[in-house]
Amino acid sequence: MNLNFRKFFKDVVELCPEGRLRIRILRNDKTRDERENYIASRQYLAENLVVARIPEDEVTDDHRDVAAALQECLNEVILHIRGYFATLQSPGGWPWLAESL
Repeated sequence: MNLNFRKFFKDVVELCPEGRLRIRILRNDKTRDERENYIASRQYLAENLVVARIPEDEVTDDHRDVAAALQECLNEVILHIRGYFATLQSPGGWPWLAESL
């Protein structure tokens, strides 16, 4: 996998306290239409990550590497959120969650 793709997602997705996260490129979408369709975010991805693929086009190694890097990033996000919920102290708690960590 291209390590630059991993770095891209680490730079774009910020893991915050209390299981929160911030996806920085979403701030690029200013207007309602941009927010509903992620226009500016998608343009940023095309300019800084990999050119958008037309559905009929071949899936390239770069597209596969981006997908793998994104999956790795999503796994880290899920573990981050899950880790936070495992720390919650409430009646009954989340024993099934804490045990699986």
